[in-house]
Amino acid sequence: MSGSTIVVLLLVATGIGLVWSWIAGARAGRAVANTMHQAGRAGGIAGRSLAIAVAVVAVQWVVVRMTTDVVAIAAVLGVPAVLSGITVARLLAGPADVLRVSRGSIR
Repeated sequence: MSGSTIVVLLLVATGIGLVWSWIAGARAGRAVANTMHQAGRAGGIAGRSLAIAVAVVAVQWVVVRMTTDVVAIAAVLGVPAVLSGITVARLLAGPADVLRVSRGSIR
């Protein structure tokens, strides 16, 4: 082999190595971006959940303190309990047990 053939082979190998590292870097970058996105979503969901819980407890507290009507107290305490029960049941159900309705079709 001549010197120019070796140089061409080294250049081709270097090019392949650069393309491979660029693709691997892009994949790693996407993985990091997805991880950060999921972490942000978890924090956002936790904040919204806390705010909603505070609002529900405040409304319950006001109704229980201001009225003696049994129906109003049962409604203000029962409706959030039922909705929480439905949410927990959906969370504990397997993905095959929960149907999503999207754009008028069942997936």
